[in-house]
Amino acid sequence: MKWQLLFDKVEKTGDIKKKVEKKFSGLELFVGRFRSKLQTGFVKLSKGERWGYKVKTMFRLPGKEIVAEGKSETLLSAIDDVYAKASREIKRYLEKIKDKRKR
Repeated sequence: MKWQLLFDKVEKTGDIKKKVEKKFSGLELFVGRFRSKLQTGFVKLSKGERWGYKVKTMFRLPGKEIVAEGKSETLLSAIDDVYAKASREIKRYLEKIKDKRKR
């Protein structure tokens, strides 16, 4: 899957792009057989004036759109939070598909 990064008031300095792409490419491990059907995912990194950083990700699986959002004082912890939420959503979706097939 290819990840498109959107920056809103966040510096692109350092290797933040590489860290985000590496982190979110790990989500492909969860999707298994859907890996070939994944196209583009979006990650939006924004900085607020009062609450720190906000990270939001969106991508599509066949039959489901995964959206996860997290806020934190530091950018890396917000990224970790969103990654965890997105992976939980993927796991729930795959379990739901397995349950439907068993019936």
